[in-house]
Parts: sequence; C-alpha cells; structure tokens
Amino acid sequence: MKQSQRVCIVLMSFLVLAGTVAADVFEERATLTGASLPKISFVSYAGTATGAGVTLDGEVFPIEEVSTGIQINKWLALGGFTSVAPLSDFEHARLGISIADRDNSYYLSSGAELLFTPLGGKKLHPLIRLAFGGVSVGYLSDDDNIEGFDSTNEDRFFYGALSLGMELNLSRHINIYTRAGGRFSGNSEVLGLSNGELGGFEAMIGMRFLWKTVID
Repeated sequence: MKQSQRVCIVLMSFLVLAGTVAADVFEERATLTGASLPKISFVSYAGTATGAGVTLDGEVFPIEEVSTGIQINKWLALGGFTSVAPLSDFEHARLGISIADRDNSYYLSSGAELLFTPLGGKKLHPLIRLAFGGVSVGYLSDDDNIEGFDSTNEDRFFYGALSLGMELNLSRHINIYTRAGGRFSGNSEVLGLSNGELGGFEAMIGMRFLWKTVID
C-alpha cells in the first residue's frame, strides 16, 4: 500500500471517529432544565457569475458578481449580491474601456436579490432574478504619486435589475445558470456619464453552490 493511501485511510478514520464523538457530546451533557431547542435546518447558497453589460449608449463592459443567501424552498431564494465592473482603463490594466472620462473608474452595485425558480425540482428549469439596491460610481486615486492607490472617490445611486434565464441542477449541491435582462441605474451626470447611462442590458453565466445546515 502506498504511503499516500495510508495517510488517506488514517485521515478518514480520524474524521469518522471525531464525528462520532461530537455526536455524543449533547447526549452526555447534564443540564439544569433538560430543555433543548427544536431542530432547525435551512439551505444556504453561494454564487459567482461573470458576464457583460451594455450601457444606454451602447458601450460594452465586463461584469463580475458574487452572491449568497437562503434557498427558502424549491422555487424561491432570497439573498444579497455584489457586482463590480470597470468603466475605464486602470493604471496597470489597459482594458480598452472608456465609458468614464478618467482612468481607474469603476461601478460597484450591491443589494438584495430574489430568485424565482419555477419547477426548481426539475433538472432544467426557468430562473427569474429581481435585484434592487444601490450602485456606487467612482474612481481610485493615487494621492502621493507612489505605487498604489490611496483613496476612493464615489457617488451612490439607486439600482434595480430584472433578468430571465435557465438553471441546470448539475448535482445535489451545484447549479449552473445563464440569464439576461435589463437594469436601471439612477446615476446623475458624473465622470462624463449622462443621467442613467449605466442602465441597459446585461447577460451573465454563473454557478450556485447549495448546502444544508442543521442546528440540533
């Protein structure tokens, strides 16, 4: 038997033993009242997505997004999200993006999301996403002319989005999806942007990871 196999066997044996011992902890605890909380269980999710957005002026930019929340049932989830996108070139990244009128500019949106998954128990099912919150539009500044950024200058505006797509239950714990739709941005005239210019169309592809937590 190879050394690596022996290590794996020992490790697995230790984990099984540790789990068994941990399971007995509550059974052996003497308490004053003998009372205990009812068993609570819930399903959480964490997601990551990448895609592209188009402004009202037809300019394209990349978007990266992360999210997390609670899968309430097969057809409804509630969570929070954060997405970020460059609006210009950066000091060490020439992206060919010139939506804003100065370098090192970005937008950062965050807020709550509602995920509707009709027929969520099926392998392939529709996905409807409603998001609302705020969008920060700003730029990074190198105030001392030394390597790296020192401060952030930004403004915050209302943000909302609605998209439709499809989701595939790849396994019990992993879903992949694609969606496309529109977003609204309440941005004013800032960094060379016109009113509401950051609204427009977007398309994303991503993954959601689900797991169950039991409190007993």
